[in-house]
Amino acid sequence: MAHSAPAGMRAEHRPVPPAPPPSGPGVAGQWPLRSFLELGALPGAVPCARLHARELMWEWALTGLGGDVEILVSELVTNAVAASPVRGAGPSGAAVAAV
Repeated sequence: MAHSAPAGMRAEHRPVPPAPPPSGPGVAGQWPLRSFLELGALPGAVPCARLHARELMWEWALTGLGGDVEILVSELVTNAVAASPVRGAGPSGAAVAAV
């Protein structure tokens, strides 16, 4: 299902940057599911990030984690937008959420 980006957001599909090689033992370095979302430092970035996270959890069959992931992403992006030196600047003052 395709979603249009809210006003001020660009909907683009870019390749996900390659992950660094695993640095130690455990599952974290071997996690196969990754996503990348670039957001402008705008108020609409937070709901966009939550929607992106919710859809990823559904797509990855991890719906049981959806609520917790949405809260975590919402807090991180809210803090990133608030800490951005120039709000509303678009990608130059970007808040980036990697899930």
